[in-house]
Amino acid sequence: MTKIKFPILFCILFFFSINLSAEEQDRFLLGGGIIHLSKPSKTYFEIGAEYEHRIDQLWGVGAQGNYIFSDPAITLLALPVLFIHPIPSILLNVSPLFEFGDGTHIGGRIGARGTIPLGAISFIPSLGLDFINGGTNLILGLGLQF
Repeated sequence: MTKIKFPILFCILFFFSINLSAEEQDRFLLGGGIIHLSKPSKTYFEIGAEYEHRIDQLWGVGAQGNYIFSDPAITLLALPVLFIHPIPSILLNVSPLFEFGDGTHIGGRIGARGTIPLGAISFIPSLGLDFINGGTNLILGLGLQF
């Protein structure tokens, strides 16, 4: 039952995000991808959500969350996230990271992504590195923005 709670919450937040995305200063993104954990050395599917409030053209603050479909399931929460927009189609981020699953751990996250606009839809490939529990997680993701 616990494994089902996060995806349900994720879907509720997705529908709520339609209102959050209406303002230009707020951005909400859903995505999926794969994550390679170094401890233990395994690769899993993951889904993620991200919220950003833009302070100005260069800076933003927000939060990120990931749910990893492992056994036992792992939830990652990056809060607060500092977003940096050096050019319009590139985003960099850095944050502390909290892991909940087979124990609770604290670490850090750095990441980058680019935006590939294709008409009304944009593809957003992303790369993230988590430094947590003495290991490094590599996240390769793909988001969609409408």
